[in-house]
Amino acid sequence: MRLTRIVTLIVASCAAAQTAQAAPSLQNKHEVTMYSAQWCPPCRKAERWFQCIGQPVDHRDIDKDVTSGQRYKQLKGWSLPLLFVDGVRMDGFQEKLLIDLLGKGEAQPVRDHLLACIHG
Repeated sequence: MRLTRIVTLIVASCAAAQTAQAAPSLQNKHEVTMYSAQWCPPCRKAERWFQCIGQPVDHRDIDKDVTSGQRYKQLKGWSLPLLFVDGVRMDGFQEKLLIDLLGKGEAQPVRDHLLACIHG
């Protein structure tokens, strides 16, 4: 039984590594700023998605960083996460808009990967 578990773990690790290697990446990196909070489920979902697609994000925790909290209020934030993607404001994690913004000019396999990361 122990050997079966070890083999299962090895197979799963290999499959994950192959998936990570096969995943297409964005040709163009974008400027992304995210105002978020640790307790916010959509913020965590957005964070996982950006990690999945390999997009760097300037994180600004509105609870931990006073300056970020004040800026969020100045921006009249009403939803989390508050995202700015290449200067385009987005209140909340709007998957379709993110795919449209980040996938513009990208090959179809990359756009498919963006969608898979949202649902994965």
